[in-house]
Amino acid sequence: MGKVRQKLTAVREHWFQILIACAALALAFGLGMSFQAEWEDAEEETQIRTALSNFSRQMLLFSNDVLRMSREAEQAQATGEPIDDPTEDYVISLSLSFLRERAVTLFGIMHLRQFNDYRNANFYLYWLKPTFLGGNYQDLKSLLEVVTICQPLLDARPGGPLEETMALLEENVTSGGYQEALDLLGLKLDINGDLILTTTQGGT
Repeated sequence: MGKVRQKLTAVREHWFQILIACAALALAFGLGMSFQAEWEDAEEETQIRTALSNFSRQMLLFSNDVLRMSREAEQAQATGEPIDDPTEDYVISLSLSFLRERAVTLFGIMHLRQFNDYRNANFYLYWLKPTFLGGNYQDLKSLLEVVTICQPLLDARPGGPLEETMALLEENVTSGGYQEALDLLGLKLDINGDLILTTTQGGT
């Protein structure tokens, strides 16, 4: 019992130092967890930025090919010639596969905590994701729709700082200048200028 009393007395005498030591350990643990979370976010942000940059470059090539094929189809229709099937063009299929592959990564931007305030940009991306990744693009009309629904994102200058991209995307989808893209996704602006889902969702 004497030893127990001595230990209790020592604890009472040094309780403040013990409290400081515990607080320091808790702070160190908290800072370590915070640093780990920030490091993981930074790593994911780098991956998303790279995917966005690659997506943007490839989408420009894809868009040019689809628009060229659309012009050729119009000319063929005007002259009564047969219209080529775009799905037989391996360049189109490979480009679309590449775009979808990159898009899987870039859509992770919606889950980065620092961009939670861009609710309209995130709402657009949320509905773009299933439409773009799940669409069955078997004809020229549907391929043109791919270019259209992605236009707000492409015009947000992906490849630069993600903060700038999200700010521009937020501005684009609420500007009223991309109504066709919003219509295809089944989205519209409400009276407050925020995106909402229409009664009947659009998309391909």
